[in-house]
Amino acid sequence: MIVTVLSVFLLTIVSLLTKTAAFENYTGTLLNKDSVSAVALGAGATQVFDVVLGGQTTMVVQADLTATAANDLAVVVFPYEADGATLSGAAIPAVQSGGPTLTGGHSYFYGEYDILSLDKVRVVITNNNVGAQTLTRASWELM
Repeated sequence: MIVTVLSVFLLTIVSLLTKTAAFENYTGTLLNKDSVSAVALGAGATQVFDVVLGGQTTMVVQADLTATAANDLAVVVFPYEADGATLSGAAIPAVQSGGPTLTGGHSYFYGEYDILSLDKVRVVITNNNVGAQTLTRASWELM
């Protein structure tokens, strides 16, 4: 019995020491950033990120959409209610933001959000153009 427990303990220690990334293979470990690139979005289509916040205080969202007008790109962050399952109808305002701004056929957005006291949010990135566009890059990061 003691040998079995000791053996399991040692295997766990070896496994922990051989991980190559901070988040690798740890059950229940939260991501602190995510991104997508080259996503085709039809007219009115969205890219959605559901983000578990894990006690962080700030979230940065960035997006780059091929566009013909600045407002072809819309980025909105919605909090989940305390139950973690019900999405609020009221968006979180950005503390700081830039854009959307049209430059060289792309609409760019940068937003910083105060997420203190929230457990989960949904980031919604929308193509408001009447035609299909490419979400060149989009990302979020917790800080």
